Amino acid sequence: MILKIKDNRLWFSDGNIVLCGKPYADSNNTKAEYPVDNVVQVHFCVHRSVLALHSQVFRDMLDLSSSEAVNTGESFEGIPLVELEDSASDLNALLLFLYDPW
Repeated sequence: MILKIKDNRLWFSDGNIVLCGKPYADSNNTKAEYPVDNVVQVHFCVHRSVLALHSQVFRDMLDLSSSEAVNTGESFEGIPLVELEDSASDLNALLLFLYDPW
């Protein structure tokens, strides 16, 4: 079972795209916040404009007119969802750098 969770720090209520990385087995679940045998997939609700401003790769991927990555019909809580091949920790590091570089 894949447990889909929101990242507390990088979930913006006015975000207009949800990014998630590859699901992973969480061996650091020391507080038993969820069953240990679950696989976790972390979701980040961010802003297309911020991604496009800082990254040509995201700009191309999120091109509103023709992006297959965004217009797949998949969503998370009604917001377009893009599943990436990166790990949740890599996405977290990238997004924290974009939103809070200092």
